[in-house]
Amino acid sequence: YQIRGLSEAGDYEITARPDQSLSHTTENAENIAPGNTAVLQLNVRETYTIEGDIKDENGNHIPNVKIEIGSDSQNFYSWEKDQRDALHLLESYRITGLPPADDYILTARPPSDSPLAVFTQTEISIRENRVMDIILEPAAEIRGTIQTGDGQEDGQLKGVRVIVISEEKNFRGEAVTDENGFYKIPNVPQASDYTIITASDAHTSQERSVGFGDINADIILTLESGGEIFGEVKDNVTKEPVPEALVEVWSVSMEGTLNYSGVAITDDQGRYAVKG
Repeated sequence: YQIRGLSEAGDYEITARPDQSLSHTTENAENIAPGNTAVLQLNVRETYTIEGDIKDENGNHIPNVKIEIGSDSQNFYSWEKDQRDALHLLESYRITGLPPADDYILTARPPSDSPLAVFTQTEISIRENRVMDIILEPAAEIRGTIQTGDGQEDGQLKGVRVIVISEEKNFRGEAVTDENGFYKIPNVPQASDYTIITASDAHTSQERSVGFGDINADIILTLESGGEIFGEVKDNVTKEPVPEALVEVWSVSMEGTLNYSGVAITDDQGRYAVKG
């Protein structure tokens, strides 16, 4: 390797960080001056491989599924997208370079137009090479419409974020409403503990529980118009605007609700606005 164009200094630090799929450690060299040679010896680290087939309940191979795996304890994350066609049914997904850990989370995400659900498995222990086949189940769908407090749809309902979360399935999905306030989240696993959360600058947030009876049915969410606090931030001495200042607002009486606080960053003119 060679790095050119460095300023004169004697305290450069060089880091060699191999790709996560490789079984080598990250190594550093310190106090290096331009013109000197730094040799970095990478050690072999303990790593393993996980692989398997991706099929539906009928045994059919499912292509174009994104596989993600991560471990918080090892600060490790990797993914592989299976792009095989029907002529390559015997091939399997394969992710290498996994350090040993007992808290891996593996997720398989089929295409959004697929009738199959996202698959997630937690607390996977990897301390040897593992084969783990993935069976994708039929998907549900969470969909519906956002409306205002008076029951009338308006243009402000475009762009509302709708988030669904299931602790049971370790699933999180998100959609943005269209010009009619319609939202749809596909590939939803069957679960009984879904929570829907809305987020909008123009409206107060709403949180609602969703049971089996609500899945695959139209869910109407009614939002109330939110208030706005705005103003300017100026230097107390020069009276000049202060850009990039963090402004926080909160209500003591509303503490614990979804909308009791908000933040904003001032613009180049020192102006801010906290909405919703």
